[in-house]
Amino acid sequence: TEFKTAYLQGFEEAWILFRLWDQSTKEWTYYWLTGPIYGQQPAGNRWKFKVETETGKMDFVESKNAPSTYYRASDGTRMSIYVDDPLIASKRDRTHGVALTKQPFYDRLKESFEFKDVTSLGGEATIDYLSMTMKAEGTDTVTLSNPKFVDKLVSNLGLDGCNSTKLPITKELLREIAAEAEAGIYVGDTEHSAYRTTVGELQWLAQTTHPDVAVAASLLSKRNSAPTPACMRALKHMGRYLSGRRHQALKYGIGDGTGLVVKSDSDLAGTYALDGETRSRIGVVVLYNGQVQVVHWLTKYIDTVVISSGEAEIHALSEAIKIGLH
Repeated sequence: TEFKTAYLQGFEEAWILFRLWDQSTKEWTYYWLTGPIYGQQPAGNRWKFKVETETGKMDFVESKNAPSTYYRASDGTRMSIYVDDPLIASKRDRTHGVALTKQPFYDRLKESFEFKDVTSLGGEATIDYLSMTMKAEGTDTVTLSNPKFVDKLVSNLGLDGCNSTKLPITKELLREIAAEAEAGIYVGDTEHSAYRTTVGELQWLAQTTHPDVAVAASLLSKRNSAPTPACMRALKHMGRYLSGRRHQALKYGIGDGTGLVVKSDSDLAGTYALDGETRSRIGVVVLYNGQVQVVHWLTKYIDTVVISSGEAEIHALSEAIKIGLH
C-alpha cells in the first residue's frame, strides 16, 4: 500500500501566520496555516513521530538497528516504512491461505492514516516497491528483481536483442580506459552527460537487486569526472551482461536456519597492473538463513594506505564485524 501525502499526515502544531505579496494588487495577503509544509524539515520529523506513536498504540516496537522497521510480537506482523511506502508481512492461515491479521490490521490503520488501495502478494501478482519488483513464490518465499529497469537501461544503450556476456567488465577494457586517460583522450560533453547518467543507473542496480555488478559499477564511477571512449565501450559491455540477467532476483524465505553469516575478502592494489590504481579494495557479503539469502553487501576502496595483503584482510574483517554487529 502507500500512504497519501505522508508528510502532510504528521501531527499538527501551532498555527503559523505568513504573508504573500500579490503583484496584481500591490498588496500583502495574509494566511493562517496549521500543520506541516511539505518539504520542510519539521514535516518529516512530525510524520516519523506520528508513525511511532500510532504503531506503538498497535503494540508495534521499532527495531533498534533498522529505523522505521516495526515488529509486533503477539502475531509476528512486521512492517517496514520508507517515507510513505509501507511493506507489511504477516503470518498466513495455512488452512484458508489468507493473512491472519490483514483486515483487522488495515481497519485499525485507517483510523490514523489515509492510504491507497492495498496490494497483496500471491500467484502472479507483483508489487512495484521502490522501483523494484516483488513477487511471491509459493507460500513462504519472496523475490526482489528489476527487469523493467534493466530493459530500459539496455534499450537506452541501443542494445535491444543483443547477446549476453559472461562478465560485467573485462581486464582488457580497464587497460584501454587507463591508456586513454593517460593519453588525455576523453569524450565530449554529450557523451560525458550520458555516461554519468548510465553509471548512476548501474549503481542503483548494484545497490538494490544486482550485487554482481557492484565492483564493475564502482570501477566505472571513478571515471565520472573524465570518461574516455573506452568507458563508453565498457558501458555497452555492462549492458550486454545485464541483458542476460534481467530476471535475476534476490530470494528471501524461511531458509535453513543457519542464522547470520558474514563473509569478507580484500585485495592488495588488485587493479594496479591494469590501471595503476594503488588503492586496495574490500568486499563484504551478509547472508541470513541460507547461502542464497543475501541481505547486505558492500564493496569499496580502503581509505588508508595498506602495505600488505594481511593488512588489507584486517580492514575487510573489521568492516565485516561492524556490519554484522549492526
